[in-house]
Amino acid sequence: MPFNNTAKWIWAVNDPFNAGEKFHSGVQTCRFRKKFEAYQGTKMTVHISADSRYTLYINGIRVTAGPAKGDVAHQFYDSIDVTQYLKTGENVIAVSVINYSSIFPTYSGITVPVSIMTATPAFIAECDVTDANGEKRSFFTDASWLAKIDTAISYAQYSEPSTITDPCLTIDMSKYPKGWTTGEDTPLGWENAREIDFGYTPECIMDSCVPFRLIPRMIPFMREVYENDASFERSEDFSQSEIDTLLLKGGNVTVGEKRTVSFVVKCAREQTAYPQISFKDGKNAVITAFYREDDFTPDRPAGRYDKIIADGRVHVFEPENFRTFRYVRIVIETADEPITLTGLRFRFVSYPYNKKAKFASSEKELERLFDISFRTLQLCSHETFEDCPYYEQLQYAGDTNVTSLLAGYMTGDWRLTKQSLWQFYWSQDNEGFPQSRYPTRVPQKIISWALLWVITAYDYYMHTGDKETITGIASGLKRCLEWFYKYLGNRDLLCNLPYWKVVDWVDGWVGGAPDGAIGGTTALISAQYAVALQKTAELLSYIGDNAKVNEYNAVAAKIVNAINAYCFDDERGYYKNSPDLPAISDSVNAWAILAGCVSGEKAKDIASRMLTDDTIQHATIYGRFYVLRGAAKAGAYEDLSVLLKPWLNLSKLDITAWPESEFFIRSMCHAWGGAPAHELLAEVLGVKPTKPGFTEVTISPNPCGLVFAEGIVPTPYGDISVQWMQDETGLKLHVDAPKDVKVICK
Repeated sequence: MPFNNTAKWIWAVNDPFNAGEKFHSGVQTCRFRKKFEAYQGTKMTVHISADSRYTLYINGIRVTAGPAKGDVAHQFYDSIDVTQYLKTGENVIAVSVINYSSIFPTYSGITVPVSIMTATPAFIAECDVTDANGEKRSFFTDASWLAKIDTAISYAQYSEPSTITDPCLTIDMSKYPKGWTTGEDTPLGWENAREIDFGYTPECIMDSCVPFRLIPRMIPFMREVYENDASFERSEDFSQSEIDTLLLKGGNVTVGEKRTVSFVVKCAREQTAYPQISFKDGKNAVITAFYREDDFTPDRPAGRYDKIIADGRVHVFEPENFRTFRYVRIVIETADEPITLTGLRFRFVSYPYNKKAKFASSEKELERLFDISFRTLQLCSHETFEDCPYYEQLQYAGDTNVTSLLAGYMTGDWRLTKQSLWQFYWSQDNEGFPQSRYPTRVPQKIISWALLWVITAYDYYMHTGDKETITGIASGLKRCLEWFYKYLGNRDLLCNLPYWKVVDWVDGWVGGAPDGAIGGTTALISAQYAVALQKTAELLSYIGDNAKVNEYNAVAAKIVNAINAYCFDDERGYYKNSPDLPAISDSVNAWAILAGCVSGEKAKDIASRMLTDDTIQHATIYGRFYVLRGAAKAGAYEDLSVLLKPWLNLSKLDITAWPESEFFIRSMCHAWGGAPAHELLAEVLGVKPTKPGFTEVTISPNPCGLVFAEGIVPTPYGDISVQWMQDETGLKLHVDAPKDVKVICK
């Protein structure tokens, strides 16, 4: 086990943070390196972590970046086999670390990623070396490593509001230590590192001036691949053939002295990628790359940016962190010398999903919905689930409830979900209430999101059967649910709730809170609470933790009875958002159905009407996922043109990911929009686990007017293949399932 009183956290001696002075807008990059010997047959594993982000190089070759996002008490470290990068003789390990700890993230000014938790500038590594004879030795970060504070990069915030990811950077290549990853640069400025303290794991009982406790990475490394799908969009200065040759064939573009030129390229699909800009000559020329999800317009000519000041040498620029974009605008301003662009490429990065699910049907348009859903999943999955890759990159419990199901159904990979369950467990306060988003440096609590974390745990167990994880977080699930007890009023409904009461961004709801939730009594969140209690009771019974099962079911039953007694509008035939207010939404009726407040023909009638009734409040893309769950449970899952209407409308546009809403309020890619793929697999094909871990599955298709549908759903035991066809004689169903899975067809 690494980090057992061996490696030390280190930083540069000339650390300006240590002196208390401002330095490059407060964001700081420090570079480290060490030379070592390797021989024929040598193998090496590097265990590494940093606050806040590192990029690892061996002999000048970029290996990977990290660490995965954790918190200070759970600082992830990575273990990387770097054997393939070694050479016989002298080798160089080099690491670039960017630190955000001196700035508190805000929605204005110079900001830093709110999703990266940080405490102090620090870097640690342990390198385990095994020679050809099997003899092992190790070397660690200590004062023998060389360190150098970067002076080439400065940071600024793009003026667009609500952007709390990476700041925009400017890099002066005349100050950049070219060749630093191989030791070929000048030794000027490099000094022996300053030792801070030993690195410790959570098991260590010793005190330390460094607050981090190191734990192994829980997820695989990101996948990086050049997609090469960008093409010329427009320019007044260059031809299409010039730019397309630059993008696709490694051509050159030269700009003469004292000129300002620009061009725009468009990717076939939205990207979360590392841009690479190669250039030569052009001393004092400025290259600025602007990134946008949507196109540049006269009133929005910029975007988040990287700015490069050339020094006349040959360089390949790449930022430390990925950028999000579909459109890139390159602006080149030359001084007294021409500059030549020699390459422009984008290396796509995402969680390494392998898409195993398939779907096809008599309605070809549905396949586009399926593909857009998967691209949305990719763009919103990196070291955590993310709400959106451009603006926040935050893992919200509400978004995660949708995205984890999408990931599981499409790939069978639940590792990000497992990590998220633990992370929200770690986020709980002394009363057991979890943060609504985590990891994060800015605390936030949302009532509904806490309940959705609990429901995600149930979904995870049903699909994976991972008893160890559920047993590990069970105490947290119970503490969370029991926190709500004190807010059950004399009508057995939740009232006077604290924190943010957002459920969905429905038109007319203040701050996303349904009528009655702010300072009053809420039927909608009460129904969510009943569902969470019911599912947790079932979950606990599965893992043999039965002490609270009857209690939770009894509380849920009281809430259900109260919703029926106080919240049903007999005249309109719907449930109201609150017993004290007349407003009605499809969301409260869907959750009432899910809680078991109504069933049979009455439930089907409510669900059928709520989908198209313009006199009630309707959910956004996000909340509609739960509206569809209610419709499915009620047996009103019948017309895809109605059920999937928002996505079918959006799919006619030039989009490659699902936006935050139908009206493009802010984000052109938002994780919670990926519901269509789940609908096609779980409802149209009808594949749902009915026993933990997919040991039993129910196949109950919803034809929805289609002539045929077929597809594959991955499970822990292998793929389930479903084909069905409908004609005048009825529906003909064929299922192939792994032998360890019991199949029930309905």
